[in-house]
Amino acid sequence: MNSLLQDLRYAVRTFASTRGLTATAILSLAFAIGANTAIFSVASALLMTFASIALLLAVIAAAAIYLPARRAARRSAGGPARRIRQLGAAGFRIV
Repeated sequence: MNSLLQDLRYAVRTFASTRGLTATAILSLAFAIGANTAIFSVASALLMTFASIALLLAVIAAAAIYLPARRAARRSAGGPARRIRQLGAAGFRIV
């Protein structure tokens, strides 16, 4: 405990001797904390509302419809094996 008090006294003496640096550090921390709070507030308002949840569910529903149709179209087109055959026929060396 005595060591902690010595460290705190030393820190206060150091901060008192370099007032400009101390003021700059404190103002920088205050600005960073304020900016972080503001950004989180905006993100929270945009991402954690019921409207956003409804939009997210709409995106998930659209993906559930689009992705299986896309996969089926790829399968009917021959998939990767067909593309490899096309590249080989075009003269590309397939290793």
